[in-house]
Amino acid sequence: EHFPETVRILQAHCRDATGLAFCGGGDVIFSVLTSGTRLRPHCGPSNSRLTCHLGIKVPRSCEQGCFIRVAGEEPRGWEEGSCLVFDDSFEHEVICEDKSNGFLEERVVLLANFWHPDFEFKNDPDWRQRSDEMMASVDVESLPQTAMMKAVPAA
Repeated sequence: EHFPETVRILQAHCRDATGLAFCGGGDVIFSVLTSGTRLRPHCGPSNSRLTCHLGIKVPRSCEQGCFIRVAGEEPRGWEEGSCLVFDDSFEHEVICEDKSNGFLEERVVLLANFWHPDFEFKNDPDWRQRSDEMMASVDVESLPQTAMMKAVPAA
């Protein structure tokens, strides 16, 4: 309704993104951040999807303080007309430092979540349930709870 040409292009060429959005597992949005904004480290809900940021308006480079950091890797900046793709199930954060001398600068990206290429249940309306059922049958080895507890010195 609001961006008919963008919607038309996405439906024609990005079926994994629109399919995921229609199944309730992701978004396709314009993400706008002003200078001085920091999105704290966070994780997406599942590794069944990947995230793409298409740079639309990028006023500053990574070296100038506008960047994303994923999984403790080196920070990366956006470029207008180019995509950054990452697995948002890994912790990530976005920082747009305030270096605008009082002028609001906006970083704009088209953010699109899309199905991970290896995900088995793409565009299935029951993907969450089917994925949960499959994962319930996977034998996962974990450390004993005591191995994760901190030792408390004797009094």
